[in-house]
Amino acid sequence: MPQTDSYYERYSAGVGKPKIVGGNYRITKAETAPDEAIQPEALRWFRRDDLVRKCIVTNAAFATFSAGFDTELEAVDDSLSDEQKKQLTEQFAYVKAYVDQVNRQVNFDKCLFIAQVKRSIFGKAAFEIVTDAKGTPSWLLSLQSDKLVAKVSSDWQLEKLEYNATGKTEYTPEEVLFFLNLNLENDYVGVSDVEPVFNQCSSRRALIKTDFPKIVRRLWAPFSVHQADTSMMSEEEEDAFLTDLALKAQAGENIVINKSITSNVIDMRIDFAGLLALKASFELDIISNFGTPRFLLNRPTENRATAYTEFEAYVAGPIAMIQRDLKREVEAQWYPRLVKLALQLKGYRGDVPVKISHAWRTIRVSDVYAMASAAAALYNNGLGLIGEHPEIGFDLMGFDKKALEAPASPKMEAPKTEDQKTEETVTQDGA
Repeated sequence: MPQTDSYYERYSAGVGKPKIVGGNYRITKAETAPDEAIQPEALRWFRRDDLVRKCIVTNAAFATFSAGFDTELEAVDDSLSDEQKKQLTEQFAYVKAYVDQVNRQVNFDKCLFIAQVKRSIFGKAAFEIVTDAKGTPSWLLSLQSDKLVAKVSSDWQLEKLEYNATGKTEYTPEEVLFFLNLNLENDYVGVSDVEPVFNQCSSRRALIKTDFPKIVRRLWAPFSVHQADTSMMSEEEEDAFLTDLALKAQAGENIVINKSITSNVIDMRIDFAGLLALKASFELDIISNFGTPRFLLNRPTENRATAYTEFEAYVAGPIAMIQRDLKREVEAQWYPRLVKLALQLKGYRGDVPVKISHAWRTIRVSDVYAMASAAAALYNNGLGLIGEHPEIGFDLMGFDKKALEAPASPKMEAPKTEDQKTEETVTQDGA
């Protein structure tokens, strides 16, 4: 089935109808909405704080998009010999093909990206699994995380999800793909990554939105106090005169008044450097909270070596933890369902013999030139790693090992210079 984007195109393409019916209404708050209208607070700072958004989006993008992922077909029974496992995976190769097709159809990599963004903001993310007539998942409908309430049984199992968006809707665990962030208490609630920096975001927002515009204005047009003689005016005339004077005394305005007025300019002596340092301190708190390398956020770093060290720790730390959590959830909720469907569509009966594992591809963190030099040095020193085991060299460089399975292309000879041609002619004549 061709991949479609429109809600109505999905229906015409044979996609089943979701429980949540769409309508002509906007879920996302408008850009002009006041800060307080964006709730919960974690979502407010994702929308209004550029640094929070950059950190969350960057972390999610690196975890899900940077190198991508592969699905691997494996035997369920680990006691089988290697030869038996190989035969089993060859026999059920259609299972992997089916899973890969469904993943492409539902844009699974994008869904994982959205899941990570939303669980980082709200502490949880969920998708309704919309299926076609055969039961094959054909669409993952993103649900509003703040409208989800998990109902847990007495033995701490997820019984259902209540969704209170456009009326009350209930989902069974089999009808949704559910992700949690730091489910510390087994209550299926999760914790927002933004929560620890609420105060820093609020203070930084106040500096940028309110304080700095006033400060910039007063740096070139300071406050002034005007004293006018209104003893000869009535109360109404005095009020009108002072109001008019206040309007005309705005920064940058020319004032022409035929009354007796005394003006004094007040030097505010703003510690602008201190305020900038305070803003930088708030930003450092936010960046440290999310663990995102500064150079990925267009923040300056000390040097190139520091950037690579920071990036290596980033991939091995926050990114590895995100990928581990997502991997465990999709292997528990998503792939077993698809494996059973693939077997059923082929008429298979009996215990499930194979399973699908989610394998994140390695994110290369080292300088490509440094790795190329290392690979060349291994080969030149006669270690034979590149020649006898080229897959090691491909891993070292971060190349796609599928290229090893493709037939080798004919070697292209470099064009020869006139001196080389003459040298070959002389050699042949001498022979």
